[in-house]
Amino acid sequence: MEYEQVEQLLSITDEMTVGEFSHFFDDFFDGKAEVRIIHNKRRQLDEVPLKGFINPDHAAELTLDSSMTVGEAEKTLTDCFVDGCFVDIYPRYGNCRITKDMQLKDIRHLQAKLYDTFDSKLA
Repeated sequence: MEYEQVEQLLSITDEMTVGEFSHFFDDFFDGKAEVRIIHNKRRQLDEVPLKGFINPDHAAELTLDSSMTVGEAEKTLTDCFVDGCFVDIYPRYGNCRITKDMQLKDIRHLQAKLYDTFDSKLA
């Protein structure tokens, strides 16, 4: 089943929090994955202001495409932040596995792939 990719625009403001930035990607990942911002080896909580983490020189370059791999998307997101920050894409649910070479569009269909590969003869 094909899905229509809707282009979304993220407007980063001084008031934006880490959680608001992360939740922007929920629809893109169909709720199956989440974006986490790590600064100095600590995950930043949702209520932490994003101001101070974003690199204003690169924030305009934030563009993700469904054909990108998870690794490419993480690098694109990380490049928009100051040194000491990096971005990881994690599965929202523990039973899903996301790898760095997986295409972003495959995250959206991750649950369907799990069902499609289930062998009923093993049950």
